[in-house]
Amino acid sequence: NNKHQYTNLNNKHQYTNLNNKHQYTCLNNKHQYTNLNNKHQYTCLNNKHQYTNLNNKH
Repeated sequence: NNKHQYTNLNNKHQYTNLNNKHQYTCLNNKHQYTNLNNKHQYTCLNNKHQYTNLNNKH
């Protein structure tokens, strides 16, 4: 439950979550995600997307 593993075949993303602190690494699209203290802060380099999720709302 606390450890989630997501695989998106089309975009070829790999997500790894550790200890309720989500750390995402996306290989092909060269995305870097950083999550701190249950507050989700996403930064996507190539596509220049910025996602912000607060209070465990995905």
